[in-house]
Amino acid sequence: MYDMIIRQGTIIDGSGKPRFLGDVAIKKDRIVFVGTLDRRVKAKKEIKAKGLIVSPGVIDIHTHADLSLYRKDGGTILEPLVKQGITTVVGGNCGFGLAPLSRKNRVLQQEYMAVVCNINFDRSTRWETMGQFMSFLEKKGLPMNTALLAPHGVMRLGATGAEVEVMRPDMMRLMKKDLEASLAAGAFGLSTGLQYFPGLLSNTEEVGELAAVLRKYDGVFTCHLRSYTSSTIRRAFDEVYSVIRPHGIRGQISHIFALPWNGIIQKPYLAMVRMLIRHARLSLKLIPESIITMDQRKVLGYYYRGMKEGLRVGMDIMPTATGFTPLLAFFPSWIIQESADVLIKRLADPGVRKELKEDIEKGSPRWPHSGRNDWSLNLFKQLGYGCSHIMGVVSEKNRHMEGQSLYELAKKAGRHPVDFACDLLIEERGHVLTFESIREPDDPFTEVAQYPPLFDPNVSIVTDTLMMGYGRPSYLFHGAFPKFYGYYARDKKRIDLETAVKKCTSLPASQIGIPDRGLVREGCFADMLIFDEATIATPSTFLDPVRDPVGISHVIVNGKIAVKSNRMESDRAGKLLRRGE
Repeated sequence: MYDMIIRQGTIIDGSGKPRFLGDVAIKKDRIVFVGTLDRRVKAKKEIKAKGLIVSPGVIDIHTHADLSLYRKDGGTILEPLVKQGITTVVGGNCGFGLAPLSRKNRVLQQEYMAVVCNINFDRSTRWETMGQFMSFLEKKGLPMNTALLAPHGVMRLGATGAEVEVMRPDMMRLMKKDLEASLAAGAFGLSTGLQYFPGLLSNTEEVGELAAVLRKYDGVFTCHLRSYTSSTIRRAFDEVYSVIRPHGIRGQISHIFALPWNGIIQKPYLAMVRMLIRHARLSLKLIPESIITMDQRKVLGYYYRGMKEGLRVGMDIMPTATGFTPLLAFFPSWIIQESADVLIKRLADPGVRKELKEDIEKGSPRWPHSGRNDWSLNLFKQLGYGCSHIMGVVSEKNRHMEGQSLYELAKKAGRHPVDFACDLLIEERGHVLTFESIREPDDPFTEVAQYPPLFDPNVSIVTDTLMMGYGRPSYLFHGAFPKFYGYYARDKKRIDLETAVKKCTSLPASQIGIPDRGLVREGCFADMLIFDEATIATPSTFLDPVRDPVGISHVIVNGKIAVKSNRMESDRAGKLLRRGE
């Protein structure tokens, strides 16, 4: 007798091949039969899937879910991911994660991570090594399967402290030791955030030396690029290729986007784009899509250049035109290279604020972005002061700001946006998350600019999940994949559903190196999503993000029903995945 049979479903198996009618039988945590079963064959549980799509569960390879999973309420916080069909996540991205931890520079690591997750190390952490962290999560229980990457930024702080640019040999030996121990414990690779402090302090040679360790374990090198600016992003692709090429390792280019940069005409360019966004419906009729998508088509060309060379490279994208990041990332790195107490004193200093304004206004994103004011995340300069909307704050006092424009808040207060941002960061001790977009978040005009990689069959779909239990979540955290299947595949017919499912399942599994998941196939793990193709959708929006998806019947994780009709049935069906197992 089987443990579960899913009967008479329309199976889209995740390979990209055409759909077919059939039954799926599950025993324990594995799929043991795909085909047509005699009706007399029984199981402990049966799901009638006639008229429904039976597909693999979604594999989201770029998340920061690990920053919540350690918490007692982590499963509750991350329920929206499982409800939208995500059965596996990869955490530790962008060089940011909760392990391994250093004894010598633990305080620096704590303050670095506290900007996002507000973690109390003394009360919360019961680990130092990656292996210990994995065991902690495993013992606690997981709502979905979880794989981890070793975070470059955290390891670098642990080895060097805050301000070292060129690493000494002893520091490099320590980083290699931490990386190798993490890979041996089961981490799937190394993640870097070369656009963020402290990753931006490292050079290509440093990252390349660490990548050599990955070869022994067939680990993946994932990269939040040093630049996503249109004028220098090609150089950032070249940097990734120069790191992975000598070692024959996999590389993964994270959450691709392209920030416009047009030098001295940037301000009039932004004014024109905002006008087009304001009249999006008319603009989309009058302006050829080829012009709107020009930058992202170039990006796709850089990606395919690597693949044509034979490099083992992957890329992923969020199905949105709105990013999110700590507000401190809008500032040059020199403001954040010391402790939180020093940071707050600096932010309160009128002279420092004057320097910040000058660096923002005079800054230009020149490669490799290592100078005082040439950092490539100068969003106030590249997108204008109106680009930021408050995503999350810690204090109740400022909670009313969430979802509002920083520029409009500053204007109402009669303050310069930089002064307002500094005051807010002081009040929140740096714990401010923000959305960024050229004008209003998730506007339809800039969404079109994402289309080339969004619908490309070789680019995975991700959420970049950052759910901390506070703040306004992105709609992605509640409905990215229902939107991709329902809105883009079904309604807009931009992509067939078989390819859409592959981009969310077997493709990301192959890019990161996760075996036996992402396919409805005999012998694979029973991670599955059952949904109605005619109705799957998300009501979640920027203004009203906390909404459950519709059209999803069941989410199955390792053979257990985790979600049934939007109700959580199990919050511990997941497994801690280790590379090599």
